[in-house]
Amino acid sequence: LLGTPKNRKRFVDVISRLPQFSLAGQYSPDEKYSLDVAEELWFVDGNITPEMEKTLHEKCHAEHKTFRFLPSSSETFARMELNVVGGLPLLKPVPASLSGWGQVLKRFLDIIGSAGALFILSPVFFLLAIGVKSTSVGPVFYGSKRIGRRGEEFIMWKFRSMVVGAESRKKELVQKNHRTDSPFFKVKNDPRITWFGRFLRRFSLDELPQLWNVLKGEMSLIGSRPHLPEEIAQFPPEKKRILSIKPGLTGLAQVSGRSDLSFADEIRL
Repeated sequence: LLGTPKNRKRFVDVISRLPQFSLAGQYSPDEKYSLDVAEELWFVDGNITPEMEKTLHEKCHAEHKTFRFLPSSSETFARMELNVVGGLPLLKPVPASLSGWGQVLKRFLDIIGSAGALFILSPVFFLLAIGVKSTSVGPVFYGSKRIGRRGEEFIMWKFRSMVVGAESRKKELVQKNHRTDSPFFKVKNDPRITWFGRFLRRFSLDELPQLWNVLKGEMSLIGSRPHLPEEIAQFPPEKKRILSIKPGLTGLAQVSGRSDLSFADEIRL
């Protein structure tokens, strides 16, 4: 329970009479608390601001917890479920999500789309592989550890666009990072990129091997950008809601500015 002592008392009395609920803890809104031992968070003051509602909802969604709150008299019920617990009304924000046959259909389209694209684009893969191999020393493909749905790690594949050992040189370029407003790392005119790699990146051709990740079920054709573990580790808890969906080969963030987007805009998209 989150709220003033006076408002919490009403709900403590209700919960004590309902065997299906047990109280994990109660706090004032300005106190520190953890959701580790709780399944739900209830905000019971009845004067929740839109900003606080959004923050608490995203925090709970990121940690796979249920969020309910006491509505004010002016509260709207769009995309909300109203639950009455012991005579007290609680609102539950319902996030947009694929479930049931919608989820099956999306996976079916991912399989058909990625398998078909891999077959049709196989000559292009062959030519790009020759280009990578003939213009720089090292393997054709580059595997990068990324964080997928529900925080699961996987190896995301790309055509190698940088010189071998590029990761070891990352510390040398930290001061040139122009994404200082976010956990992301991006250097303009990165010296580690090969000339053929610049061609691949200009037309996003280096991303094509991710079709294999889509076919395996680690990614989707459309979704959020796949992020590095060290990036996700720096996300505020409420922003980890991005892990509720599979990362995508393309998506709104990828086609709306990519590295030119602010951190807030990328997460929103």
